[in-house]
Amino acid sequence: MVLGAALGALPAFAWYSAGAPAGRVAASGFAGAGELWLLPVLGALAVLAGAAMVSARPEEATTTARWSGALALAAGAFGLVWALRAGLDPRVALVVVQPDGGQEVPAPVDLEPAAVITPIVAGAIAAVGAALAWRGWGPVRRAGR
Repeated sequence: MVLGAALGALPAFAWYSAGAPAGRVAASGFAGAGELWLLPVLGALAVLAGAAMVSARPEEATTTARWSGALALAAGAFGLVWALRAGLDPRVALVVVQPDGGQEVPAPVDLEPAAVITPIVAGAIAAVGAALAWRGWGPVRRAGR
């Protein structure tokens, strides 16, 4: 659940930065890569999967692990793909806005820590989901064995 909350919140932090004539400027993941709006939705799905496992009754744990593990695996995998895409191929440029219009300034765009942490968080969600689904679909154990 905590990883899902982190996945949903990380796009709001600074992902990109560049040196400008007036100092260093930064842009959030939302501002720099519009497709990252999907990460809070995927994070909410991961939180839902975790909440389902926490609230499952013992006799329903295996069934709950099947669907919640698959849900967390899918949310983490899609989050990993989107976060890597936004981090490895940023379509971000430094633009100076003036009264007569904006002009792009050639400057290297650097990744901030949130852009590096987000794929790790998404990968961890996918790994936990895979382990949970594996446990849910694994061999059925009988009581007393």
